[in-house]
Amino acid sequence: MLQNTDGKTYTEDASETIDGTTGTTTVAAARAYKGFTSQEVSQAKVNADGSTVVEIKYDRNSYRLTWNTDGGSYVEPSDILYGASITLPKEPTKLGYTFKGWNNCPATMPAEDTTVTAKWEINTRAAYRIILLAGIIGNSRNI
Repeated sequence: MLQNTDGKTYTEDASETIDGTTGTTTVAAARAYKGFTSQEVSQAKVNADGSTVVEIKYDRNSYRLTWNTDGGSYVEPSDILYGASITLPKEPTKLGYTFKGWNNCPATMPAEDTTVTAKWEINTRAAYRIILLAGIIGNSRNI
C-alpha cells in the first residue's frame, strides 16, 4: 500500500500469493520503492483457510525544494512529499529586473532535494520624473 500525495490515505500497488506452512509465521518482506520508506512489517500466523493477509505500507518521503532567487527577495524553502504537485510561491522581486519564472521547476516533487533558480530579465526602460523649479527673476530687494 503506497501512501497518496495527501499524506493520509493509501492505495494498493501490488499483491502476491505465497505458500506457507499452516501455523507458522509469515516471512513477508518489504520491497524497495523510489521515494518511499516502508513501515515496519507485522508478520502473522499462516491460517489453514488461506485467509492470512500481511499488509505492508509505504510512506512517501519528503524532500526539500529550495527557491534560489538569484539576488531577488527571499522565498522560504518548501518540504514536499515525493510525487506531490509543486505549488509556485509568490513571485520574488529584484530591483531593476522583471521576474520571468523558474528554471527547471518540475511539476511534481522528485525523489531528491531540488533547487530551482529564478529567471530575470533586466529592465531596459524605466520611468523617471522631472521637477521644474520656478524662480523669481528681475528686481531683488535687500532686506
